[in-house]
Amino acid sequence: YLDERLKELDEEKEELGKYQHLDKQRKSLEYAIFNKEVQDAQQKLAKIEEARTEVFEHSEKIYNEVLDAQEKSKDLENNLKDITMEHQNFIKEKEVIEKRRTKALKKQTELELDVKDLQEKISGNIGAKEYAAKQLETLKNEIQDTENKLKEISPLYDDLVQKEKDISKRIMEREKKLGILYQRQGRATQFSSKAARDKWLQKEIDDLERELSSNTTQASIHLMAQ
Repeated sequence: YLDERLKELDEEKEELGKYQHLDKQRKSLEYAIFNKEVQDAQQKLAKIEEARTEVFEHSEKIYNEVLDAQEKSKDLENNLKDITMEHQNFIKEKEVIEKRRTKALKKQTELELDVKDLQEKISGNIGAKEYAAKQLETLKNEIQDTENKLKEISPLYDDLVQKEKDISKRIMEREKKLGILYQRQGRATQFSSKAARDKWLQKEIDDLERELSSNTTQASIHLMAQ
């Protein structure tokens, strides 16, 4: 009986040794799995951090470009308002001069007819004839003066019109660029606001950090149990 019992104990001891060996292999395998999960979580976290940094930098760049474009667009609009006001003033001044010129030309025609009538009717009245001629000369000088003013103002007017066209064109180009920047800003964030984007990124990072912490703790427990 004693021999049988010793034999049974030897067999149990051998089985226990096999079990301990297998258990050690199991723990080693579990540790390897947990260690791999920890490394994967660390890599994911690093990628998320890198992506967040890139998104922040790109978003900040786009945001600054939008602000700059808005500021330039505002300046152009203010310039256009000034040019438009100046343009309107030139138009009014030109209209006044043209009315004076038209009125003077009409009066010149009337005086020329009067002079002709005087020459025909009162050829002997030298005084009346000279007075009419003097009035006509004064009117011609006035007409010449208005024409000179028109010549002076026309280049300024044309230059102002061109400036107005140029600024309008630049405003259209600036608005187009702003539209493109707004689209880029939308594609870069894919969120309704910067706060929403930051909240989503922080949640992703928190989840990965929790996963990393949990896996690290479990791996440490298994390592200590070996």
